Amino acid sequence: MTVRFEQNQRILALDILRGYAMLAMLLSHSSWRLPDLDYRVAFGWDNLIVPDLVPPQSVIGFFLQAATPIFFLLAGFSLPMFIESRRKRGWSEGEITRFLVIRGLVLIALEFGFVNLDLAPGTYGQRISVLTAMGLSLIAVAFLRRLNLGALIVLMLALLLSTQIVYYVLGPQEPPSMVYAVLLAPYPTLPWSIEFPVLPWLPVILLGYLSGYAIVQKMICLETYALKIGILLIGLWLVIVANNDIGNLYTARRIIFTKHPPDLAYLFLYLGVAFWLIWLHTRFQPISTRLVFRAVALLGQSALVFYVLHVKVLDMLSFLFSTLELPPLKVSFLMTLVALPVLYFICWQYLTLRRRYPNGLLQYL
Repeated sequence: MTVRFEQNQRILALDILRGYAMLAMLLSHSSWRLPDLDYRVAFGWDNLIVPDLVPPQSVIGFFLQAATPIFFLLAGFSLPMFIESRRKRGWSEGEITRFLVIRGLVLIALEFGFVNLDLAPGTYGQRISVLTAMGLSLIAVAFLRRLNLGALIVLMLALLLSTQIVYYVLGPQEPPSMVYAVLLAPYPTLPWSIEFPVLPWLPVILLGYLSGYAIVQKMICLETYALKIGILLIGLWLVIVANNDIGNLYTARRIIFTKHPPDLAYLFLYLGVAFWLIWLHTRFQPISTRLVFRAVALLGQSALVFYVLHVKVLDMLSFLFSTLELPPLKVSFLMTLVALPVLYFICWQYLTLRRRYPNGLLQYL
């Protein structure tokens, strides 16, 4: 089935995939207040803790890890569609650039002004995380989009490979530097927790942007493209796993990748899975229009609101569930099941308000 982009049209497969990422994120983060449960299966320079890989949570965590690459990929995917729709409304290139810069600044402000407010202990969390990385990347893409297609491809590949080379040559750096950590790699000794440096994640957003651009310009069939890119990325992941050296920053165990900063094994595996899921929901689009998938798509259409609020909802629920004498894994799933309808209702209300006031402040969320 050929998917064509038209003005004001959303691609359902992308919304569903973004919804999957939100669901995975909700379940994964439900463990933050549970000291005896950890879904982590990836290594990170931000804490230097090697995952225990205790089943069944490690098996579940292996799938939950796909949330972040999907989130970054689709952040770039949607940009050309947004830009094209605004051009058809008569926006100038300067107006589009200004909007993207403002939205990037809004993302950063949300992280520092709201997400970092840790409601449970009543403290301020010193974290520079997903929204800051996305905000800075969005500001960069606001200007980089003026480059031609070939230059963007070269830039994407150059950033992807050069950051990995720096990681292999230099490793975690001392003394700590906030600028280095925000741009390139986290430090375990910094007072601020920096999980998602900009430069290694910008190529993921650019991959999404280039994919979305090709769809808008009718250069590709989404179904065929997603299948082939998925095969390519999974093939590259298999080569890395077989070699277990180049492309993997943690070589002690083949199935442990590095997420902070992301190594090639981590990116290729989960981005490959993301493209295969896009192919699946494009190939079987009639099935994807069923109620359950439309519900998942609604979460994808309001992903930023979901992301900003989901930890706050989980924090409030942790008080209610802290006295339950149940295994931590069951508590995690129970918290997720209770939080989901609350967040779904909020997301539904947000989309209703956004449709009612399309030019209001909600357009930046």
